[in-house]
Amino acid sequence: PKVTNPFDLVYQVAGNAVQSIAVFDGGVAIAYHQDYPTVAALLAATFPSSATSNYYATCLAEGSFRLDDAPVFALTADVIEGTERSCARIAQRILLAAGVSAADIDAASFDALHTAAPAEAGVFVDGEDDTFEVASRVLESVGAALTVTAEGDFKVVRPVAPSGTEVAELTIRDLLDGNGSFQLAAGPGDEGDGVPAWSVVLSYGKLWTAVQVGDLDRALSVERRALLTAGSDRKATAQDASVKTPHPKAVEITGDTLLVDQADALAEAQRRLALYSTRRDYLAFPVPDNGPEIDLGDVVRVTIPRFGWDAGKLFTVLGTRRDFTRRTITYDLWG
Repeated sequence: PKVTNPFDLVYQVAGNAVQSIAVFDGGVAIAYHQDYPTVAALLAATFPSSATSNYYATCLAEGSFRLDDAPVFALTADVIEGTERSCARIAQRILLAAGVSAADIDAASFDALHTAAPAEAGVFVDGEDDTFEVASRVLESVGAALTVTAEGDFKVVRPVAPSGTEVAELTIRDLLDGNGSFQLAAGPGDEGDGVPAWSVVLSYGKLWTAVQVGDLDRALSVERRALLTAGSDRKATAQDASVKTPHPKAVEITGDTLLVDQADALAEAQRRLALYSTRRDYLAFPVPDNGPEIDLGDVVRVTIPRFGWDAGKLFTVLGTRRDFTRRTITYDLWG
């Protein structure tokens, strides 16, 4: 926490209103007094008399708290903001707080992600970080990405295995009429150059304050001490060794998340393993700009007499790029 008034022991944890603040001295919880509507009222607060306990009071409306007595060890706080703390809802609030109009946010895509990935996450910004970068970092925790539509709206896209009924079929004729050639690259990404993954390891439960052993109260349990000094070393791992049989060079995918709980991180690791333990292809497919209406996240069928796609293969649309000179649209497809 930032010291805003060292004489009255007032600290601030956020530049906005928060739901709750739990304060710790050397990892040991400090007794809570009550909340006050303003910092001015917080300054005038009277704490309970106690010879053994330190107290703190909060001003949640202004993201601040005040101590009854100076801390002995490292002062830290657990802070909760917002009633809905999924990655989708956090990213939405970040955009709104940065001045983005609600009309310029594709609420339907954020609602869909909130429903599909309700796991609690958290991010702390202590500097002049870029809004888009912070929101993207949050969304990456559940494998989603922030993009801007042709209409200028912020939309969230999350790659999922393409399934169901396609909104359009792309054929060799579309490709020729688009006056271009498609580009095929293997997925899932740079780490394995298209080789399927047999293991996914994700971090979770990030601690935003680095706590050293000497900063902690000696009364802490071994478990609590280990937790507070773990930093970002907590990992959730999903593995399937059987993938190595058809793919001896199968890779391990690693990633950082802002998810809070181990169970949620494990579920996300398992989801990604199911997604990437099989071959995925990335396809850049140019078509005439007078073709069918295709949007981000839609599923299309690519039917061409190559790669065994004679009967068609389903792809998810992850991006679009317009060339107004050639009057084409190139769809970034994945599946």
